[in-house]
Amino acid sequence: MENHRHSEYEPNWKLTSYPMKKFLYPLLICSIWVSCSSPKYPPTLILTNGKIWTGESADSFAEAIAITGNKITKVGDSESILDLAGSETEVVDLQGKLVTDGHLPGIQS
Repeated sequence: MENHRHSEYEPNWKLTSYPMKKFLYPLLICSIWVSCSSPKYPPTLILTNGKIWTGESADSFAEAIAITGNKITKVGDSESILDLAGSETEVVDLQGKLVTDGHLPGIQS
C-alpha cells in the first residue's frame, strides 16, 4: 500500500465542493453578465464620419467616438458607435474632419 502525502502547497478545498458551488459559481456568472451587458447610459455625444486619432500610434485612426459625460466610452466605426445612441444623444457628422485630443498646457478640466 502506497503512502500518499499531500503537498504542503495543495489546497484542502475543492472548487467542486458544495459551499464553493453555492457561492463562487453564482458570483462568476453575475460578473460575466455585468461585464458583457450594454452600457447603463447611452452616450451624451457621438462624433461620426471623421478621422479620429486614437493616440496608439502615429497612424492609428478610428471613424467614430462615443462620449458619455466627460469620458470616452467607445471608439470604432460609425455604424457600431451609432448603435449606442439614445434619444438624448447629440450626434455630430464630422464630414471627414480630423479629431485629436484637446489638452492644452495650463488649462485644467
